[in-house]
Amino acid sequence: MTLLKQSDKYEEAQSLYAELWTELSDVDEAEAQKLLHSFFDQINLVQAKKQSLRDFKKFVKSPSLYLALIIGFAIPLTMYVVFIYTSLSLE
Repeated sequence: MTLLKQSDKYEEAQSLYAELWTELSDVDEAEAQKLLHSFFDQINLVQAKKQSLRDFKKFVKSPSLYLALIIGFAIPLTMYVVFIYTSLSLE
C-alpha cells in the first residue's frame, strides 16, 4: 500500500483538495468546521476499521485461536470420559 504523497495520483488529489477548499470557503464558518471535523472523523474511522481487520486476520493466522478451541473442546470431553470411566469402574 503506497502513501498518497508517493502515489501517481498525487496531483489529482491536490487539485481535488483545492476544489474542496474553494467550495468550503463559500460556506458558513460553523458549517465548514462541522464538515472538516466530519472528514477527520471519517478518516480516523476508516483507519481504525482497517487496523482492527488487520489485527483480526493476524489473530486468526496465529495458532493461539486454534489451540484455545482444541483445549476448550478437549477438557470437557476428557472430564466427561473420566467421570463415566470412574463411575463404571466403581460399580
